[in-house]
Amino acid sequence: MCVHLLKSDPIPFQDVWSGDKLCELRTNDRNFEKGQWVQMFETDINRQVFTGRMISGLISHVQRGYGLQLDMVALSLKEISRYRTPIPRQFYVTFHQVNQDSVFVSKKQAQKELQIV
Repeated sequence: MCVHLLKSDPIPFQDVWSGDKLCELRTNDRNFEKGQWVQMFETDINRQVFTGRMISGLISHVQRGYGLQLDMVALSLKEISRYRTPIPRQFYVTFHQVNQDSVFVSKKQAQKELQIV
């Protein structure tokens, strides 16, 4: 099973969390494909603070073209699960430890590499 680890700003993250948003627009720098999983982490990008909220979803469709820029995709998500991890504010997620050159990161590898420090 392949899992793409994605950071998400609080406003678009909340829209997915609430169920109002069922697709995600992303740069296709990971070669997203139907049947793969995404795990989104709500993050304050300016401070690199992980808020403790995560969403997992199965990619049910990948839209390319049709008005999207060549490097963009619209990911349709289903089987969305929501997680809330109690993490004190002073802890930071070490996103830089996840190999950003990799197209895929296994769930086990992600759990090992994505650490709270």
